[in-house]
Parts: sequence; C-alpha cells; structure tokens
Amino acid sequence: MVSKVKTLNRTDLADVILGAHFYACGGGGAQKNGEELLKEIDKLFASTSDVQVQYIDIHEVQDTDQLPVLAAMGAPQKFLQKGYRSSPVTAFNDLEKTKNTTFSTLSPVETGPIAYGMSLLVAADRKIPIINGDGGGRAFPCLQLSTFANLALESPIAVSPCVLTSEKYLKEDGGVIAIGCKSSADVDAMTRGIISQSKSFDDRASLASFAMTGRQLKQTNAVVPGMLLKAKALGQHIRQCIEDQLSCFDVIETLDGAQCVMKGRLNNIITMTGNGFDWVAQEYQQDHSGKKYYVISQNENMILWADDLSMPVAMAPDLICCLSSDASLMSNDEIIDAWKADQDDPRLKEMAIFTVDAAPQINQPWFHEHFSEIFRRFGYFGNYHPPIQHKMRG
Repeated sequence: MVSKVKTLNRTDLADVILGAHFYACGGGGAQKNGEELLKEIDKLFASTSDVQVQYIDIHEVQDTDQLPVLAAMGAPQKFLQKGYRSSPVTAFNDLEKTKNTTFSTLSPVETGPIAYGMSLLVAADRKIPIINGDGGGRAFPCLQLSTFANLALESPIAVSPCVLTSEKYLKEDGGVIAIGCKSSADVDAMTRGIISQSKSFDDRASLASFAMTGRQLKQTNAVVPGMLLKAKALGQHIRQCIEDQLSCFDVIETLDGAQCVMKGRLNNIITMTGNGFDWVAQEYQQDHSGKKYYVISQNENMILWADDLSMPVAMAPDLICCLSSDASLMSNDEIIDAWKADQDDPRLKEMAIFTVDAAPQINQPWFHEHFSEIFRRFGYFGNYHPPIQHKMRG
C-alpha cells in the first residue's frame, strides 16, 4: 500500500466515537463502550499525547490490498455489563491466519461507538490504517444489512471464511470458531445462537468476516465512503456545544438530509433482551402540540410512528435518532438507564427525535427487503417510504 500517511490523534478518536454514537441510531453500543476501547488504544502508546491511528481514503486502497470487516456481536447492554476489549484483535489475527494472508487495512461493519472503537483498536495494535468508510453509514441489528452483504454488487463479497472470537482467551475457557457459510443471514443467526448459549462466549464476541480485495471494496455501492471523517466532524461540533453548554440540536439540524421531527419529553419506555438483541419501545410527547411519537427498536431504532398518522413517519434504512439536548443520552441503553434511575431526570424532558436520510449505498431494494422482515415483527406490512417531512406534520 503506497499512500500519504494520514493520522488521527487522541482528541480526534474521541470525536469519532461521539459522532459515530449519533449515527448509530440508538444502537451500536453506548458512548462508554467506545470510550473503553479508546482506553485500550491508550495502553499501546507511551502517553495519550502520543496516540496516533492511521486512516486511508477508499480511493487510495490498492486493488490488490486485502482487508476484513470487523463486527461486534451481541446485545449492547451486555457489552456494558460484562466488558469488551480483547476479542477484536484476536478475531482480526485469526482470520488473517485462516486466510493465510496479510491484511493491509480494515473496515468497521457499521457506524457506531463499538464498531469504530474496535476497528480503531485493531488499527492501532497492528499499525495499519482504518478505511475512511464503513458498511452502512448507520448501525443495524443484523450482518446481512451491511453494504458488504449486498448480493447485487457487481462482484459480491463472500462473508466467509469468518472467525468468531470470545472475550476470554482459550486458556481461560474462551472460544474461537471458524465459520464457512455462503449466507450472511445464516452467519448472523449462527453467531447469535452461539454467544447466547455458550458460557465461553458469554453474550458478546467479535466477528472478522467479508475478507475482500481493494478492488471489491471500491466497486459501486460496496461501502459508504467518508463516514470516519463525517463522524469526527460531527463529534467535534457536538463536543464544542457541550463545552459551551449549548444545545446540540442546532448542530444535528445542519447535517445533510436531517430534520427534527419532535422536541419534547420521554413518556414511557418498554424493554426486553433476548436472542442477542435489545428490543425497545419508546413513547415521546411533543411539547407544543401534545402529539405522541413511538420509536420501535431492534438494537437500533427501526421505525417511527406518530399517533395521528396511519403510516410510519420514518423507517430504516433512514436514520431515526433520539437524543437529549446535552447529548449525554443518545443510545437506547443510556436512555433506558436514565429512565430507570429517575423518570424526572431533566434530560428526559429535553429530548428530540431526528431523522436523517440514509446513504444511497444502503437505500436500495436489497436492503429494503431485509429491513421489511424486521418491520413485520413490529406489525408493519407496508412498503418503504422516505421520512415524512416536518412541514407535513403540521
């Protein structure tokens, strides 16, 4: 790989995690998960001022370069409860051994604190660049929803061989499983069954998969480019708002394709964890109108309803993001924890729901078909439509 070396410092990494946190649509792990992974990066350097992680733009990846995709498997709440730090590197290394190759870069499977945190950790550990892009421009609950899984690509990317590694090392009764399977949906189902039932994996693991060439990476619709730096830029703006004690809502509204659907309070939240997913239903009430909005999630926010409409306000792959004005509540885990601790928490009374248009690489029939399978579980059997514009809401 021949390219000009570009790096991110420790402040940049924190901004990436913060920006990715918003783009994760309520899932992708909590801010704390990403921060814990950054602490693992700190251990690789003499001091935080010495931290540097390389990145590379998509067009700079050579056609013959080899790279994998990294994904964290499990319900986000389990990552918070049980910790997550060692398996990303072992998954990367074990897939490299399985493929008998040397990877020169890597990609996160999605945009989120865990996906970016784990990928940055591996990049720092192996001293290779992370690509400036990922497989979604958002987070999603299933591996088959990644752009890398798109069978309509000119040169489809094989999901396997892939390697699933536990947080515990083998000498600690952990597990490493190599999987050969043509279907990314089947790989997703297998891994979730394993981590949910096996004490060796204990509800969370890392998956290295979709090993590809640079040529495959650069084909049309295979990756959402630019997301690393988009997350960094958004994170920097949010951080500045926090430091100046300003609302972050104005920053979000400046994003391309973003609109604020509602500002108001959280009225109720219902949660359930099962089969490797967090299932969440949130009820919000708009301040000035009293209208109620319902956000339904399978790890990530999947569909948004309003009490005065017979069709959804928005649905995946478009982004549905709920957050507090101070940006301290952005993931569903954080919102759930705040609700359980104190339903009168002032932050829960200063919430907003934003929609953001999905990246064109994922806003395609292939993904609409897969997302519709999720919507049917929530009782919606209609077709996909773009977010209803705020001016239509009255």
